[in-house]
Amino acid sequence: MKTVVIGVGNLLMGDEGVGVHVAERLKVVDLPPEVEVLEAGTHFWGDEGGLDCAEKIVIIDAVLGGGTPGTIYRFTIEELEDERDEVKFSCHDIGLVEKLRLTQLTGAKPEQIVVIGVEPARIEWNTGLSKQIEERIPEIIDAVMAEITPARD
Repeated sequence: MKTVVIGVGNLLMGDEGVGVHVAERLKVVDLPPEVEVLEAGTHFWGDEGGLDCAEKIVIIDAVLGGGTPGTIYRFTIEELEDERDEVKFSCHDIGLVEKLRLTQLTGAKPEQIVVIGVEPARIEWNTGLSKQIEERIPEIIDAVMAEITPARD
């Protein structure tokens, strides 16, 4: 089963770039051969290479969910659509759901789209992550690994 992990975010806006930072670190991890990691930055349009044959897409992004900084969220694209009027929104709310649905319309038919979101501590001009988010990177990576590693009995 091909899985594509996409790190989304703006590296110039502090914690808003958490998805890209995590994707960079995942690229040096020994991942299963069927897993591809992409850094989409702020230009996730749903047409990134490799999505057309992905069975699962895992997106990592900053999410304004109302929790304490560093809170890690997990939700599916369907849950994101269902809660559009509530607080679980990607910092890239401008069409993330629509872009993913367009991806499906253009031929990519992933069985599952999962968002691993991280509550930011600060979104401001800064190229690094806050201490709160930096300390949570291992747990964020664990959350992604739980999505891409088959369960073992």
